[in-house]
Amino acid sequence: MPGSGTFGERFGFAIVTLVLAVPLSAIGAAQARLSGLVVVWAGIVAVNLIHARSPRGRAKGRGRRLNEAVNRGRRHFSLAGV
Repeated sequence: MPGSGTFGERFGFAIVTLVLAVPLSAIGAAQARLSGLVVVWAGIVAVNLIHARSPRGRAKGRGRRLNEAVNRGRRHFSLAGV
């Protein structure tokens, strides 16, 4: 499942990038008109895509599933010894 971190982390990152997009858009448009605006928004989209595809969230999920499997094995082992 793609995505990094919890919903709150992803939502917060999206909010921060949108807040930063306002002044960056103004600067890009003032300096280079439409091409500056396109470059700014291409960068914002790229940053969000990279963040969404980062492996941090997948690693957390794998670790949790592994811990659950180990705990199930311990319960099964402890019942087998009775």
